[in-house]
Amino acid sequence: MSNSWVWLLAGGIAGAILGRPKGQKPPEEPPQKPAPDPRTPEILEELIQEIKIKNREALEQVARKDWEELAARQIAQAMQRVVVHEVNHHSLSNLSLPSEDYKGRIIGKEGRNLRLFESLTGVDIVIDDVPNSVTLSCFDPFRREIAKIAMQRLIQDGRFQPQRIEEAVQRAKSEMTGQLQEKGRQAVSNLKLTKLHPQLAEALGRLAFRTSYRQNVLEHSQEVAHLCGQLAAELGGDVETAKRAGLLHDIGKGLTDPGPHAVTGAALCRRFGESSQVCHAVEAHHEDVPQTTLEATLVQVADAISAARPGARRENTQDYLQRMETLESLARKLPQVVDCQVIQAGREIRVFVRPESADDEECMKLASRLADDIGAAVTRPGPVRVTVLRQFQASAQVE
Repeated sequence: MSNSWVWLLAGGIAGAILGRPKGQKPPEEPPQKPAPDPRTPEILEELIQEIKIKNREALEQVARKDWEELAARQIAQAMQRVVVHEVNHHSLSNLSLPSEDYKGRIIGKEGRNLRLFESLTGVDIVIDDVPNSVTLSCFDPFRREIAKIAMQRLIQDGRFQPQRIEEAVQRAKSEMTGQLQEKGRQAVSNLKLTKLHPQLAEALGRLAFRTSYRQNVLEHSQEVAHLCGQLAAELGGDVETAKRAGLLHDIGKGLTDPGPHAVTGAALCRRFGESSQVCHAVEAHHEDVPQTTLEATLVQVADAISAARPGARRENTQDYLQRMETLESLARKLPQVVDCQVIQAGREIRVFVRPESADDEECMKLASRLADDIGAAVTRPGPVRVTVLRQFQASAQVE
């Protein structure tokens, strides 16, 4: 009996050992997870803020250096990809005549034809000693182009009569509208953009007969559009919007509406269905309104690059320096002024006043007075913004 119990116990032990997989341990109870500390997120946030505060200056220096290097590299790459053709623009147009007797026909009896043509076109006809040639003189390239077309048609016809002169001038003015639209459409086609409204195309084409410091405005606008497209592609912006805004940014210069050209140009773009992003970039490229998009900033940057590159614009250096000195002297004559800065090539003047000598109302009067003085004393290429700054600062040092 005792032997049977021994064998039964041995068999049970052997079965338990053989039935368990090799290396398997007896099952253990799952460990209990500790309850999460509710203050853990707050502690981590406090640590992050503490690290940021301690390393803020170093991080800002590194970030500033990296961004400056990136900006310089992207601008240089964009400029290298733009090919600009230099064209000299002046105020004279020379026309060849079939023979010398045409000069007498142009003058007419007692100068009748000459006076009529000049009154209808606003262009002076210069008949000098150069054989078989006549010169049209006018500071306005648009009027000069109309006169050139009309004179070429009269020369081909050979009949210089008052009625013929009036018909030729009127027809030239009608043809100019089609030419303006064609120039605008050609600019859009060169940039591979979608079509413009005919009124916008005409206003854009009018820029071909406008200059800014002897830089053709339409060529400048196309250059800005190319730069905007390159910079937007590098920085992840909307290339189509940037190029379109760059092309239209100076469209207000061809209008006669009062106000800054950026504001009037944006209003024209809104009227004829341009997107809000394009209109904002046009309106903000001279900071008439705050910039809120990357494309608006790129238009301002590209505009400055195109205008500042060597050979783009020409201005008498002495006149430029004289204008800057005049602006500063007008501001410094005011008794409350501590310092002043003329920036953006004379488009803005910042005046700093003593806080104790001028309150907010006095600063407003001071800005209005200085604007009136500048308007009366300085010949300006465009609007000048006067900004009066009154700031109080207090500081203390912990030893």
